[in-house]
Amino acid sequence: KLATWKEKYEETNIKLQEAKQKIEEYRQKRESNQETSDLLDNELSQARRIAGKDDVKGNGIIITLKDNPDEVEGIISQEDLVELINELKLAGAEAISINDNRIVNMSDIVYTDCIMVNTKRVVSPYIIKVIGNQKYIESALTTKTVGYIDKHRSKGKDITIEKQNNIRILKYDGELKL
Repeated sequence: KLATWKEKYEETNIKLQEAKQKIEEYRQKRESNQETSDLLDNELSQARRIAGKDDVKGNGIIITLKDNPDEVEGIISQEDLVELINELKLAGAEAISINDNRIVNMSDIVYTDCIMVNTKRVVSPYIIKVIGNQKYIESALTTKTVGYIDKHRSKGKDITIEKQNNIRILKYDGELKL
């Protein structure tokens, strides 16, 4: 009898160990799936942010460009806006908008009978919101004589720049076509 009970005890103990192993495997798979799911969610969120498909909020600067009709070269052109956007991208801007029109890689800034951004008409004053490192962006734009702001102010254009926290830039509402 004792040998039979010992044998049953060992069989039960083996089954218990197998059950513990399966539980551990399930726990690891669940954690792995959760980690994988979290990683994919983070990558999707980052891709949406880069593509401009999510509203973003952060620290940055606001640049205001106003037409100055009293000066010969005082009117803001689409070339001025394109140059500014390129300068901002080079300075590490994470998100940019012009008059609440989100700028993405596919954005167009053109002049027909007025300035159009993403097929929407924009007029002076042009309010450019930028999220990114305030120091880098400001120093890139305000470098004496060669910086965007100094260069355009010397032509009579009205430009102001201010640092601001909690800037909100709306998502790109157009269709992304490749």
